[in-house]
Amino acid sequence: MDFETVHNFYERLVLEKVVELSSTELEGSSDGALCDIACVALNRLPAYYVRHNVDTYFYMPVIEHHKVDAEVDDAVSYAINFIAEHQPD
Repeated sequence: MDFETVHNFYERLVLEKVVELSSTELEGSSDGALCDIACVALNRLPAYYVRHNVDTYFYMPVIEHHKVDAEVDDAVSYAINFIAEHQPD
């Protein structure tokens, strides 16, 4: 059996958001800090495993798109604050 296509739906969305913010709000953050932010954000989101993000997103109602985007934004914002508060001086 090939399980390589099975993954958490939120992974790509969170990683894209962190990359997007790395050129603005998170500019100058280390790769380690960015990875930590992604991990904390993903741990705040529900487990939602799929085989194909494109199919899942395509068949999702518009209101669900907005809900998912808001969940990702909230989780990443929380993670940024959490990591900032827990960085060693």
